[in-house]
Amino acid sequence: MKKSERLNKELIYLSYRDQFHLKELEDEFNISERTALRDIANLEQIGLNFYVEKGRYGAYHLTKNKLWVPINFNLEEINAIFFALKALNKMTTTPFSNAYQQISHKLMKSLPKNRQDDIKTQQKVVSYHQQPTLHNVKYFKFFD
Repeated sequence: MKKSERLNKELIYLSYRDQFHLKELEDEFNISERTALRDIANLEQIGLNFYVEKGRYGAYHLTKNKLWVPINFNLEEINAIFFALKALNKMTTTPFSNAYQQISHKLMKSLPKNRQDDIKTQQKVVSYHQQPTLHNVKYFKFFD
């Protein structure tokens, strides 16, 4: 496993814990003590906050800041996300209607300029049509 993959998996593994011991990290990822110590130093550099309690019952204690793990999307997945956001925006009413534009804007800002241009072209080329419902939906009367 590449170091970057291992660090990402370690970050996910640790981000939902309150504390951990070095031995747990070694056992979980089948790494040496020295590698575990280097990984902990690298994780701290990328944003994992913790403090160390020494002694017989000591451990690494993670602070309450929950760290969101970055997710990498390929081009097909990015296109699918923007396609779905635009399609969802065409729905008459959802509990999240106000958030779609904000999500789209944030995602767009995270992309390189050439990818932004590709997404804008996709949004212009793909046509979305809204079909009104033919029957009242039994369980969604409050949306009428």
